[in-house]
Parts: sequence; structure tokens; C-alpha cells
Amino acid sequence: MSKDTSIQLKGIAILLMLWLHLFSSYDMTAYYTSTVCWINGDPLPYALRKLGAMCVPMYAFLGGIGLTATYTNSKTGKIQTWRRVSRLYTNLWAVLLLFYPMGATLNPELFLTSPADIIQNAIGLKYSFNGAWWFLLPYALIILASNTVISHMLRAGTRKETLYLLLSIAGWLMAYMAMDQHISTGTDIADSLLTTALNTLTIFFPFLSGVSMRKHSIVTKLKKRLSDGKKNGKKTSSLLLLLATALAFVKLCIGGSGMINPWFAIAFIMLYAVSPHPRWVEKTATFFGRHSTNMWLTHNFFFFHIFGYAIYRLEYPLLIYAALILLSLLSSAAVRLLLRIIPHKTV
Repeated sequence: MSKDTSIQLKGIAILLMLWLHLFSSYDMTAYYTSTVCWINGDPLPYALRKLGAMCVPMYAFLGGIGLTATYTNSKTGKIQTWRRVSRLYTNLWAVLLLFYPMGATLNPELFLTSPADIIQNAIGLKYSFNGAWWFLLPYALIILASNTVISHMLRAGTRKETLYLLLSIAGWLMAYMAMDQHISTGTDIADSLLTTALNTLTIFFPFLSGVSMRKHSIVTKLKKRLSDGKKNGKKTSSLLLLLATALAFVKLCIGGSGMINPWFAIAFIMLYAVSPHPRWVEKTATFFGRHSTNMWLTHNFFFFHIFGYAIYRLEYPLLIYAALILLSLLSSAAVRLLLRIIPHKTV
């Protein structure tokens, strides 16, 4: 999979995430929005959030593909993991610098807490300031371990590689069952550490799947096989579109459970990667992909943590969604500007 395709898919993932988080609550969607269409008694925006639920597994899977490509192409034979993690946290701290004063002013009960609470949010051990940050520390830990993980996967034979994948699936299932049981250790810091460990296990399986896909060049092989039949190009495109439509329909019928999301995310990524797209689709997806990290880190502030439910006063789901996209993009631009103004150095 090319780097351009990966960026496009990150753009699609962030758009799915914004929709998911806006309309993940049935009560809020039904109460705050004017919904014309309903599906089986559910407001259409609420039903469509099932598609958005693939966003995090998409990021994890793409991370596995991207880091494996970096590893194999590196002249040193290693990924600069600390540099990547420091860049991620630099973005987070820039977001905190911009939004914490607003949070402290508009929602002091949440933001004016103890220094320990602020530090834990700043490293991702807690995410009370912004619920979307739960993914940050687990992914940072996976990045730090990526040299070891990827080297083992690349050297592994078929049996050992299958074993690694099966173990990652077992850990993923175990983590979801543990979270469903709401296991608690009785202390805040231990609970935060346990939650981080479980969250890491839930994204490690799609990440490792991405490593395996890149190792075997699955996307490249599929694209080559499809391109060999140029005479049947239109038929192939129509078939891929039909498969994508069927995938979306099945996802809407089955639901948004975290237990099925990785499988659909992987299938969707594979379909997109081997399919032709209009130029405007690629340009739009690339644009959002380049802003995806900052949009992820900031969007939740605009409809819960700082500004409450003000955005829902726009009433219509598409207007609400468009407003959140615009606000998140403006925030991303502000973060980029701040990082240019303030001297910073990544190790």
C-alpha cells in the first residue's frame, strides 16, 4: 500500500470518527437533532455511527502497515520510535496549551483539578479532559515496541506468525471481556494502568494484522492481479463497488460492537486500496488525512468537554457534522501555527 493511499484512509477514518462521536448516543441524537430518516426505529445518524465505529481499528491497521514499511526501508534497520512518539506528544501538548485555558474558564469542574490529574491527562494515562485521547498512550506504547514486534514478525515462519496473530486475537478478546466486566483494582492509578493495558490489547491485533499484510505485500499482489485483466476493468470496478456497498450494508445490520470492528476495518481498507477512485475523492481524503491527528485530538472539545452541547443547536445532523469538521480543521491550523511559533525539539 502506498503512502498516499494510507494518508487518504486516515482522512476517511477521521471523518468516520467525527460522525461516530457526534451521534454515538441514541438519547442525544433523538433529542437534539431533527432526523427525517429512521432505520428500525433508530435515527439515521445514530444508525450510521456503526460505520464510524471502524475508525480506531483502521488507524491501528494502517499504523502496522506504515511502520513496517518504514522498518523495511530504513537504512539503519530501525524505526526512530522515540522521535515518532515525541512528535505525537508535541501535538498533544500544543492542543492542551490552546484549549486548557478555555476549559478552565468554561468547565472549571472538569479542568481545574489536581496537578497529578493534569499530568496524567498530559501523558494519556487519563483522558478525562478529552475522551478521544484514550487511543494515544496505547498507540505510543505500540510504537515504542514496534522495532521488536516487526522484526519478530518479519523473521517468523508461517507457523510462528500464525501463532503470534492468534495470541494477539486472544489478547484482544480477553481485553474486551475484561472491560465488559468493569474490573477495578480499587485505586485510581492502578485502574488507569489496567485500562491502558486493556486498551493496548484491543488495538494490538489490528496493528499486528497490518504488519502481516505488509510483510506479504497482500495489497500489492491483489492490485497486480486485478490490473492484469485490463479488459475487464469496468467489471472489476463495479464488483469492488458492489462489495464495498455490501460490506457497509452488513455492518449496518450487524451493529457497532468493538468485537467485529477490526474485521470490517481491514476489509474496508483492502477494498479501498485496490479500487480506483475519482481524483476529487483522493484529494479530499488526502486533505483530511494530513489534518487527522490534530482533528482527532481536538474535536471532542466542541460538543462536550468545553462547549457542552452548543453545536447541536444547529439541529440538522449534516449541519452539525459540517460545523464540527470546520471547527476541527480550524483547530488543526491553530495547532500547526502554534508549533511554528513556539520553538520545540523532538528527540
